[in-house]
Amino acid sequence: MYHLRFLRMHCDDRFCNGEIFYEKVGWGPYNREVRQQIYLPYEGLEFPSDELRYLQWDLYPLKDFLSNFSPENLVELVMRDSQLVELHWDENQPVEKLKKMDLRYSEHLIQIPNLCGAINLESINLQWCISLVQIPSCFKNLGKLELLVLSDCENLKDGMENLPLNIRELRLCRTAIEVLPSSVRFLLGLLDLDMSGCNKLKYGIENLPSNLKELRLCGTAIQVVPSSIGCLMRLSHLDLYNCERLESLPESIWKLESLEWLDLSNCPNLIELEECTSSSLRYLKISGCTGLRSIIALPPSLNCLDANNCTSLEKISSWWTPTVQDYDPQVQHQNNKSGGEIYNFEQCLKLDEDTCINVIADCACRRILSAHDDISYLEMVYPGNVIPQWFSHRARGESFIQLSRNWLNTDDSRFKFVFGAVFAFKISGPETKIRFRFNFMTSMDSSVGGSFNYEDVCTLQVNNSSDHVLIRYATIDLRHVFGVYWSSVCRMVTGASFRVFMEEEKKGNWMIKSCGLQVINFTASRDLLLWDLSTSPSSSSTRQKKYDVFLSFGGDDTLNNFIGHVYHAMCHKHIRIFKHDETLESGHEISKIMDAIEESEICMIVFSKDFASSTWCLDDVVRILDCKRHWKDIIIPIFYGIEPSIVCKQDGSYAEAFNKHEQGFKDNMDKVQRWRDALKEVTNLSGYDSKDFGDEYKLIGQIVGDVLMKLFTSLSTYYSPLGFDRIEFRIQKIERLLGGSMGVRPIGLYGIGRTTLAMTVFQRLGHYFERRCFLCNVREEFNLRERLVFELLNEKHNPSMEWPSIQDRLRRTKVLIVLDDLDDATYQFGNLLSMCKFGNGSRIIVTSSDVQVLKMVTGQVYEV
Repeated sequence: MYHLRFLRMHCDDRFCNGEIFYEKVGWGPYNREVRQQIYLPYEGLEFPSDELRYLQWDLYPLKDFLSNFSPENLVELVMRDSQLVELHWDENQPVEKLKKMDLRYSEHLIQIPNLCGAINLESINLQWCISLVQIPSCFKNLGKLELLVLSDCENLKDGMENLPLNIRELRLCRTAIEVLPSSVRFLLGLLDLDMSGCNKLKYGIENLPSNLKELRLCGTAIQVVPSSIGCLMRLSHLDLYNCERLESLPESIWKLESLEWLDLSNCPNLIELEECTSSSLRYLKISGCTGLRSIIALPPSLNCLDANNCTSLEKISSWWTPTVQDYDPQVQHQNNKSGGEIYNFEQCLKLDEDTCINVIADCACRRILSAHDDISYLEMVYPGNVIPQWFSHRARGESFIQLSRNWLNTDDSRFKFVFGAVFAFKISGPETKIRFRFNFMTSMDSSVGGSFNYEDVCTLQVNNSSDHVLIRYATIDLRHVFGVYWSSVCRMVTGASFRVFMEEEKKGNWMIKSCGLQVINFTASRDLLLWDLSTSPSSSSTRQKKYDVFLSFGGDDTLNNFIGHVYHAMCHKHIRIFKHDETLESGHEISKIMDAIEESEICMIVFSKDFASSTWCLDDVVRILDCKRHWKDIIIPIFYGIEPSIVCKQDGSYAEAFNKHEQGFKDNMDKVQRWRDALKEVTNLSGYDSKDFGDEYKLIGQIVGDVLMKLFTSLSTYYSPLGFDRIEFRIQKIERLLGGSMGVRPIGLYGIGRTTLAMTVFQRLGHYFERRCFLCNVREEFNLRERLVFELLNEKHNPSMEWPSIQDRLRRTKVLIVLDDLDDATYQFGNLLSMCKFGNGSRIIVTSSDVQVLKMVTGQVYEV
């Protein structure tokens, strides 16, 4: 025994299988027999060896440590579930070799030895040492300590200032700590902090160190996460599970560039999740957030979303996912690869129909189509009773879906498909399995196997009798179905059937009401399939637009006349406009404003001197920008009697307004900052400054023309890929009329739809010309020539077509001009041509409701 170096008296099964933990928390019986098997000499126990390197003595039965023990050569000390009250040895003895100390579950331990000399100590585990009340002061000198476990030390409250600066992992779960002191922010080596179950912890979260990667605050008493969490740029894992008092999250949390995991489950006081712009977030858990009503925006990077039992959730405004146009077949999506993706909205029974169809189901469709080899499967469950429209094959109940012979791609062994099922409980019960089966029929002789089967299963756990929709994307390796000669067998496939069904023993409790199937090929036919699916009626990319323009203004009575003129000018051009009036800003009317913004193609913001004094105006700007980011909506800022720089920098009257807002929103400075950022962002967009226009009617005419053009551009972007069949032949006819010689050629259009047709041609051919101009409602234009010079040459200072320099520039410029709604050809058009010579190849399109007017202009008149 005098040269003993290794001593181990262990009870590993007790610790490894969790028996000790269950015993401590009262989930399992107390095992007295374990301790009764240990016998010690009556006269006491001495330890003579000075060479001991490793000492493990689980269930140590004495209150005092071994007498006569020398730790000089000790490297590792393990005494789990001991009866120790004090662990001490001669402080003058060196302990430089000690690297690990494990005293977990020593309930009576109140003191540990002075470890100032343990300069190489790397790990200390004091879990469930419930008699400890503070972190010892000697810990601050442990420069190499990387792991400190103090979990379940339920009386531990003080001593956080004694933590060593280089510690990397700190476990403080279920302790009595109430505040994180400011000293914590200096723990620059700390990467992993776990304070789960610290139900008294309320304050000090702003003191977190900047290098944290993982943070667990589950079950704490915090009510608000401070905006300073946005400084944790390396944070990848944040766990706020079961924070029952948590009421809000700062905007900065959604901008953390490294955040991959966020758990907000069982936070019943969360009402809304703001826009998430993080491109790294992969896992979001919000299950059991029973107070959550709306989600502003979800990111495209999500691989897993658990929203089970969000019983108050009504709306998800946006869930941006890659479109067909975003897909690049040459790019391998290495950064987004995942084994599978799961999106769970079980028991979210208040979700509106638009969210279920145009957001959730559409997200599944678009995610599948934009994936190449990123995902092996995708599963999505949400409340509903309708199979999405983009499924090309549908059937009622568990019926077979028959497939024709020409659908199977023989060049790729990976057969990809999506199936859907509407299912419901008859009686609430445990989990069940939905099975799906393919049966492939071939022209092969039945003696060598004329048909082949493939079957698989997915498990569901829905504990509600309401209807739910399952969407499942999967891949079959045809080599496993047809064997090594799969390609040859594929060519002989004459048809197939597909069936979704319940296991027989579950049919009494469950039922399938309908099912659907969509085959996906990522080969030569990919483009067609992508287009067919992504342009379905349920796609959010084709969301219905109730309004053409959302008009936001306020704060200044001098605007009334201007806004009225803009409004009536647009109405005259049959532009559907929503005029936001301050009287709407009350109660549930706010939701109408949000819907109007989302349902508008263009958002127009009129800034005036007192605009910033109105909080609802500022809220409008924030909402409009949200729509721009996710729906690519068009924003037109108009600066009426105010310099854009004043709006951008918030000077002058805007500075005064924001000073008042900061006083009124002391407890919500994030909101004020969002207003500031929004104004700065909007002023960087292309818009109109009233001081650039001499007369107000010119400004209004320019705005209306710009709106009409932008509306058409947006419309043609959507419809052009579909062929625009109804007017395509008309466009081609007009293009032939415009072709030919290099001279200046005018043509006339009349009839219903003339303006739309002129816009279409203007948009399609405009890039062939050096300058182009579309003038609306020219019958009300008294200075047509000057207006043309302004538009074509960007001359702003009282231009005149009579100036030789102007005439020379126009003579050298190939232009495309559309004059809409001409009514006096003799005066307006004739006067224009007599004074102006345009460059060779120029074209002029004139529209009018009077065919005789057009015949005075040109011999080429086309009836729409």
